Amino acid sequence: MTIAWKSAPISVSLQFKDGDETIIYHEASGSMHLINALGLKVLDALSKRPLTIDELVDTIHAREINKFESVRQFLKIGVEEGFIEEIPDSETK
Repeated sequence: MTIAWKSAPISVSLQFKDGDETIIYHEASGSMHLINALGLKVLDALSKRPLTIDELVDTIHAREINKFESVRQFLKIGVEEGFIEEIPDSETK
């Protein structure tokens, strides 16, 4: 079974940008997260439609090994923190 991810609803009513990093407010958990430019690309892509990791790295042009690993780590943290949802691939069709 393939796993896909989608962005959970995030309130951006509180957002600060400082260079390449942005602080977002996740309303459901009441927590704030410091997200770099790559993380913002991930959230933007996942907000449009659920994507597998291969689709995601192709969409955001992150095929380099260091970026690929950063995307995998961001997805893991996002799921743990609740601002990214893991879904079965069968639900993405």
